[in-house]
Amino acid sequence: SVYPISGQRNDSVTITGNGYPQNTQVSLDFGNVESFTSAIVDFNGRFELPFSVPSHPRGLAEMRIRSSSLEIGHQTATFDVKGSLAVYPENANVGNTLSINAYAMLAGEEVKIHVRTDEIEGTADTVGRVQANYSLPELPNGEVSVELSSENLLKPLISQFNVTPRLKFDKASAAVGEVINVRGTGFNPTEKVLIKVGEAIPATLSNILVDDRG
Repeated sequence: SVYPISGQRNDSVTITGNGYPQNTQVSLDFGNVESFTSAIVDFNGRFELPFSVPSHPRGLAEMRIRSSSLEIGHQTATFDVKGSLAVYPENANVGNTLSINAYAMLAGEEVKIHVRTDEIEGTADTVGRVQANYSLPELPNGEVSVELSSENLLKPLISQFNVTPRLKFDKASAAVGEVINVRGTGFNPTEKVLIKVGEAIPATLSNILVDDRG
């Protein structure tokens, strides 16, 4: 038996079987990946084969259980691989480069990735993976959705990342009385911020307005 019978890349799946000769080995072929994982049959003739779904184009993947015993023929089953979308890092600062990865597309499938109003085009490789980079512009603090669509998808794949605050100084060191410019990004436009320097809060940094871009 196979449980579950569908899922996304890296989802956990378990195959169980019984009636096999004890102490023999069973191996799993997943799609075109031979001997993806294996297990030893216990003294009751039972085996349990847990694995994580590998990269594979969207749709049905054939699984084959092969036994080291010549008495047992190959057993087959199918697994329905679903598409997925992931964004790294999940918490990003303005200026970071995001890695956007889609899995289980069709080989050669053309996709469009939307981050707010920006559009990125991509093509899936032979195992159904699309990889794109996105340089994060100035945005306010909060969650941002990433959406992938294609002519073959019934509904878009969606993932999210969070824009987090960051401070940047124009000098690493300065003499007493010298002006240091402080720039903040990724803040909430509905709030005011203050910046503490050591144990003091300078008057010029005690009530800072945040613009619409954060």
